[in-house]
Amino acid sequence: MAMTVVKMHKLLGEMIEKGHGRKHVCMNKATFHHPLEGDGAVILDVDNIEVQSFPMIDDDGFTKVKTDGSESCHTAAVITGGFEKR
Repeated sequence: MAMTVVKMHKLLGEMIEKGHGRKHVCMNKATFHHPLEGDGAVILDVDNIEVQSFPMIDDDGFTKVKTDGSESCHTAAVITGGFEKR
């Protein structure tokens, strides 16, 4: 279901209240799909936005590792499109 401006404003306000106001905003592009993309459809509906933590990728395309051997993670507000590949 497409998100409205009012809904996004509400979700962003909640994120700010929880102290996430200075987080980066990222997009999970694998969650966006439209059957007419091949015909030029480039404006796609947003389904959700939420704060997520995910592993960082290094310059070689592998998971970035800290000096102590643990995964390097990034926390951001992530916009998703509601489509999941099956």
